[in-house]
Amino acid sequence: MRSKLLTVPLFLLFLAAVAQAGGSQSLLFDSNGNQSRGAQTRQAAGSAGAFRYSAPEGVDLRKNVSYEYYPVFAKTFSEAMKSTEENGPFRQDLKRRLPTKIVWGFGISFQYDYTYAVDEEDMTTHVALGVREIKVSYNITVTLPALIDSTALNPIERGMWKAHFKQLLEHEYDHMDIIEDNAAKEEALAGLAGTDYLIFDYREDLDVDKAVDDYLRGEALEAAKVISNKTKERLREYDNLTGFGSKHGMRGSFFREKSN
Repeated sequence: MRSKLLTVPLFLLFLAAVAQAGGSQSLLFDSNGNQSRGAQTRQAAGSAGAFRYSAPEGVDLRKNVSYEYYPVFAKTFSEAMKSTEENGPFRQDLKRRLPTKIVWGFGISFQYDYTYAVDEEDMTTHVALGVREIKVSYNITVTLPALIDSTALNPIERGMWKAHFKQLLEHEYDHMDIIEDNAAKEEALAGLAGTDYLIFDYREDLDVDKAVDDYLRGEALEAAKVISNKTKERLREYDNLTGFGSKHGMRGSFFREKSN
C-alpha cells in the first residue's frame, strides 16, 4: 500500500536509517498511449530515408521530422490530383484514402532523487522525492505525394501543384503543432511533476528502489494515456472542422477558438 502527500514532513530527518538514492526513466509510447519498445528516431528532411522522391523545389520542410513519399504520375495538374486520390495513404478508420498521413509516437523521460527512512513506530517507509528534468519528445512521420516528373506539367500547372503541396504540408504541420502542444502535455504531467512524498507499508523485503521506480513508471503511464487521449481528441476536432484538409480555410478558426 502506498500514498502520495503534497508536502515533505520535517520529521523525516529524525527517522531511523535515513538513506539516499536516485534514478532515471525513459519510456516510449505510440499514439494510443501504449508503451512501445521500438527505438525512437527522427529523420532530418531530405535524408536518405526520403527515397528518391522529394518536395517541390523551393518548399521548405521542417527539420526533425521523418518524411515518406508515394509516387504521383501525371502530365497535367488534373491528372496529378486524380493520382493523389487513387494512390494516397489508406485510412483504415475512415475506410478511404487521403492525400497525406501523419504517424506519431512520443517519449517521456525524467530523473529523480529521493531520501527514505523507516518509521519504526508505525512501521512505514517514508520517501521524500524530487522528480526533475521531465521531457517529452516526439517521433513523427509525415507521408506526402511526390510528382515523379514535374517537367511534364507546364509552368502554370507546376505552380498549381506546388501550391497544392504546400497546402497539404501546412495541414500536416497543423497536426504536428497540435501533437506537440505544450499546454496539453504540461497538464498531463502535473501528477508526475508533483510527486514529492510517498509512504509504503514497511516490509523487511521491501525494495525501495523498485517501489519508487514502479510508482513513477505508473505515473508516467497514466500521463501517457492523458497525453494520447487529449491529443487525439484535438486532432479529431481539427479534422472535422477542416474536412480533413478539404476546408483548409477553416484552420484559422480552430486555432483562434483554442487560444481563447
